[in-house]
Amino acid sequence: MAENKNIVFDFGGVLMKHDKAGCLNDLRQLMSDEDIANVLGFGSDKDDTLRARFEIGACDTRYFLEHVLTLCKPGTTEQQVVDAWNKLHAGIPDEAWNRIRDLRAQGYRTYLMSNTDEIHWQHSLALYQQHIETLFDGV
Repeated sequence: MAENKNIVFDFGGVLMKHDKAGCLNDLRQLMSDEDIANVLGFGSDKDDTLRARFEIGACDTRYFLEHVLTLCKPGTTEQQVVDAWNKLHAGIPDEAWNRIRDLRAQGYRTYLMSNTDEIHWQHSLALYQQHIETLFDGV
């Protein structure tokens, strides 16, 4: 049997560490706990939440942001929502990038797969675009 030389990495929650507590804390400054649970799905077992639909592409970024803003305290800006939402992504440790480099040096082809939403993806590209472009054969 041939040796496998392809490795697929999941992005959010695997490479990208999550800071759910930090995200929740920031969201609580903008909206009620009930809306956080019922609409965004944090702290609930609900599958049909706005967050779930956003993650699978069933609604776009504009719809997501507009809907979330309707739930927020008066005066909340779109940028505040984006910043709170991006708090979920807590960074990719250097050890992860180094491990991927090592695997590539050993001849492995590396690929990145994710259901990361557009807001998180744009934020991640701003931070890691060079790593993503140079360390993965495909995204």
